Amino acid sequence: MAKFLALEWDADELRLVSANLRGSDVVVEDATSFPFGDLVLGEEGKEAGDDSAGSLTDVLANALESQDLSRQPTTVLMAVPRSNVEVRVLQVPVVPEDELPAMVRHQALRQFSTIGEDWPLDFVTLAGNEEDEMQSVLATTISPELIDDIKETCLANHTQATRLVLRPFATGSLVQRTLGQLPECSLIVEVLGQEADLTVLHSNQVVFMRTIRLPSNPESSVQSQAILGELRRTIAAAQNQMNGVTIEKIILCGNRTLQQELDTLITQQLSLETTSIQPFDEVSVSSGLRDNLPENPERYAALLGMLQDEADSGAHTICFLSPRKTPEPPSTLGRNTWYGAAIAACLLMAGLVWYMQLRGLDKQIRAMESESARKETFVKEGQALSDRLAEISKFTRGNVVWLDELARLSDTDKFPGADKAIANRVLMTSRTEGGGRISLELHISEQASKDLGSMVAKLKDSKHRVQDTGLKGDKRNRDYPWLLNQTITVLSESQQQEAQAAQQSSRSPSSAPRRRSAGTR
Repeated sequence: MAKFLALEWDADELRLVSANLRGSDVVVEDATSFPFGDLVLGEEGKEAGDDSAGSLTDVLANALESQDLSRQPTTVLMAVPRSNVEVRVLQVPVVPEDELPAMVRHQALRQFSTIGEDWPLDFVTLAGNEEDEMQSVLATTISPELIDDIKETCLANHTQATRLVLRPFATGSLVQRTLGQLPECSLIVEVLGQEADLTVLHSNQVVFMRTIRLPSNPESSVQSQAILGELRRTIAAAQNQMNGVTIEKIILCGNRTLQQELDTLITQQLSLETTSIQPFDEVSVSSGLRDNLPENPERYAALLGMLQDEADSGAHTICFLSPRKTPEPPSTLGRNTWYGAAIAACLLMAGLVWYMQLRGLDKQIRAMESESARKETFVKEGQALSDRLAEISKFTRGNVVWLDELARLSDTDKFPGADKAIANRVLMTSRTEGGGRISLELHISEQASKDLGSMVAKLKDSKHRVQDTGLKGDKRNRDYPWLLNQTITVLSESQQQEAQAAQQSSRSPSSAPRRRSAGTR
């Protein structure tokens, strides 16, 4: 349950209301006052040396200390009297809402008697004709030194002021909540000890306010006559400001003897309708306080109205701690943040897609490496088989089919018949580099010896080379008197290709001898 303190002051005293908020309901726990003596602001009383003078900050500090604020967080609301601010009605051009604060400040700096560039300035727009080129605003400002004094006093007592409103607006809020539907224009009379606030409401909006000093004579008849005279002046001034709009009702805060006499005088001499409100009748009051209300309960209207506004929405028509200002230029931080987030998301998605692709490729690589490792055995086996096949092919290409060679030697077109030659010995050998060799030992006839050159020519071809070791006479054999040793070399395919290449090279023009020209000797 939130705890709130509402404070405001006049020339006589500082008033305090302690309340708890239950939802939107205000439950008042305490209402008390702290007299000033002769009220002074800041350090003025100390400088004047007046022992009866009470500094606002000193009395405010005493009031805050009485609440023991260190035990529970407390929100402090304060209402400033009309006498501590400057209020003026300004005429400004009709401009958009976001440009209005700058326009009002510019006009206030020209028309206010006391204002600085750093002074808080708040305002409300007054009702007018929508077709007018100018509009009226009720603007008000307060000294920043007074605000600083209030803030420092609150901080010294473990709390801080969160609202600093203008008292007539808080009183007007309570009156509207109490009476509901009001006439178009009405006037509120709030008696506060040595002074009284006169506040004019037009269309439920404060448009005019005055704080008047009351006679020192405490007789109610004297004070009521003084207030009546000020009412006449206030009504005339307000109706002049509102272009002839008349005040229809007077609303009195409280129902004491002074208010009753005022009611009679207003009805008789001003011919205006009157009504009264009892501030504490409009809020919930704790049982301990109900039987012990303060001596002048009508003086607490502004405090109770301020608490009701805070409980409903926390919005106050005038607040010097959060005045209306020109809106800050739209921050690009949010937009840039969204752009950055979008770019980061895109990069993240791109990175994720890239990562997934790489991961897929890595998976494929691992699968292929596994498959390659699995097939490595087959590759090695195939390579071994290929090597063996190459060896076999090499052997087959270099191997000599000796049956074919025997068949060739048996051919009488190439070799002499049995009547001309007898083979004593035939030795066939294969060579490691390919090919082979046939060694023949023959006895040939006389006729065959004469045809030896023809026989050798017939045995020669691209695959065979023939080498003779010469003829020897052998008289022991009368029919075959000649002994011939002959070697036939059988070439392999590679040897045949090498021989053909060498033969072609020897026949090329570059290797042929130059022929002499006709004039050369």
